[in-house]
Amino acid sequence: MRSINKIIVVCCVLMVLLNVVCTPVMAASSSQIDFTMLRYEPMPAEPGKYVNVFIKVENPGNSRTDEITIEFADNYPFRLADEDDRVKNIGSLGIDKEKSIVVEYRVIVDNNAVEGTNDLKLNYYQGEDKTIVIEEVFNIDIQTSTKIITISNVVSDPVYLSPGSVAEVMMDIKNLESSKLYDLKVSMDFSDTTIPFSPFQSVPEKHINIIGGDESRSVTFNLIADPDAVSGIYNIPVSVNYEDSSGTTIESSYTISLVVNAVPKYKVDIKDSPLIAAGERGKVILSLSNIGSSEIKYLNLELLDTESYNLISVSSDYLGNVGSDDFETSEFEIKVNSDFSGSSLPLKVKMVYADSFNKEMEDTVYLNMKVYSVEELAELGVKSSVQQESMITTYLMVAPIAILLLAFWVFMLFDAVTSKFKKKGLKVIWIVLLVTTHLFGAFAYFFTRNKFKVLEE
Repeated sequence: MRSINKIIVVCCVLMVLLNVVCTPVMAASSSQIDFTMLRYEPMPAEPGKYVNVFIKVENPGNSRTDEITIEFADNYPFRLADEDDRVKNIGSLGIDKEKSIVVEYRVIVDNNAVEGTNDLKLNYYQGEDKTIVIEEVFNIDIQTSTKIITISNVVSDPVYLSPGSVAEVMMDIKNLESSKLYDLKVSMDFSDTTIPFSPFQSVPEKHINIIGGDESRSVTFNLIADPDAVSGIYNIPVSVNYEDSSGTTIESSYTISLVVNAVPKYKVDIKDSPLIAAGERGKVILSLSNIGSSEIKYLNLELLDTESYNLISVSSDYLGNVGSDDFETSEFEIKVNSDFSGSSLPLKVKMVYADSFNKEMEDTVYLNMKVYSVEELAELGVKSSVQQESMITTYLMVAPIAILLLAFWVFMLFDAVTSKFKKKGLKVIWIVLLVTTHLFGAFAYFFTRNKFKVLEE
């Protein structure tokens, strides 16, 4: 009996010692990790909608933790939007830069969720031992959103704002309830740097003392678009703070849209033109520069025929998109009509393009090109094409005659050199005459040679 009692006593002592040893280990393991809910969006959460929850997991200790696994625990009224996010293995947390990590959950709030504070639960464990599971609980506030007011009849004057222009934005604040609303503050939020608008000579908040039941009140904001605003549609947050008939403060959020449309601005010039007169042809280089802030899209440049000239080359050139502060060139060949008598030739240029909203636009411009007279070209040391063609025609007519006359002179000279003359010295005289007087001597020799030569029988 005594031996059995001893055994029981020893067992009790061992269990006490084991409990003393294990408890600190378990406590140390569970105290190594801190969970903090940084935020949840939107705040408060609404029944039937999504809420994004951001949890910071941090190692407050002085040694690296084991592998950490976090599991989302279904707890009404919350459930995961994506089942793949249920278990997250975030690895081991260090003690320096790697001591914390932020995990995010996209959660669905049940349609029948009760307003008030509700618990969102996470379970986690370290290492491979999944028996020691620790639960973390986070409070999320749920409120049913009821719109008592609405914003309607938003009007911008002008509808399309140019960069640097000023506009009036008017909107109606409508009370949907039958009771009065008090101390309404309507604010436009320009904190987002991508919104290219600012209040102009006014503050971005308007105040309304009271709106009766089922009544509307209008507010007007003066805005100015940034000088470098890019064409596009911009959403501007608008919030309305007010008190209902019970004195409860309520905030409602809305979004209105404004449009920036920078009308394409360009400059068309004659970059290079030929020195030509009436009746001549030449190449003309046109240049189009984008001098506006918006892009000119799908540009097609066309040089049209007129009564003053005709196109010899193709009439159109597709240039595509021309960015701000950029330019493109097109080359055309024309022939000025021979009956053109002016000094300035009007070139008719047609452009088809689209603005930033792909709205097709078409413009026609006239550019004056200098046309010279033959005398002006001569003063500049330039021969007109008409003169050049006349010279070529004359050359083609004269060249054969000149060749024949040269051949005749060579033949007469050859004849004088090879013939025998009746008197000594005549050969030398005739050769000198032929060389010095050219054709004159050749013709004289041709008609008189038989008188001086010794004719062979």
